[in-house]
Amino acid sequence: MQANKVIVLLGARLVGKTESIKKLMGKVLEKVLFLNGDDIKSPNLLEIQSTANFKRLLGDRKLLIIDEA
Repeated sequence: MQANKVIVLLGARLVGKTESIKKLMGKVLEKVLFLNGDDIKSPNLLEIQSTANFKRLLGDRKLLIIDEA
């Protein structure tokens, strides 16, 4: 993984994408913000598409993961 990059993990349902992401999160040293797209609150948090909103959401976290986007 590199800074300022987007990684997209695609695959059929129930093949282990979320489990793989959670294992990756356990190995990352940086703080992580994990949002679940199936949770009604997550899309609402991302609705305001501004730099200020994203900085507020991330705070001191270095990695954003959105599952089920």
